[in-house]
Amino acid sequence: MNSKINICETPYFADPTGKRDCTEAVVRALNDITGATLLSFRQTLAEMEALPSDGCHYHRGSFENRRENGVVKCVCCAQLPYLPALYFPEGRVSLRL
Repeated sequence: MNSKINICETPYFADPTGKRDCTEAVVRALNDITGATLLSFRQTLAEMEALPSDGCHYHRGSFENRRENGVVKCVCCAQLPYLPALYFPEGRVSLRL
């Protein structure tokens, strides 16, 4: 992912003139950004579920995540993907509220 997502460029194409509603483009961009975070959490949870169920085992890529006696105790990823900023260039973006 880029360091910033220009909401007016591909694949979002929000209209910077304010003449066309841009809600769909903004929601799609926000979904893309949050989807990257959710994927990272899901991957960490799957890795933790794969740890042995007996005893206490710590996940190597997380903060204080462990599986203790078959139970996952915490899910907090230490290696989240870099999330870009959502950039709105100068102009007027029209949104439905």
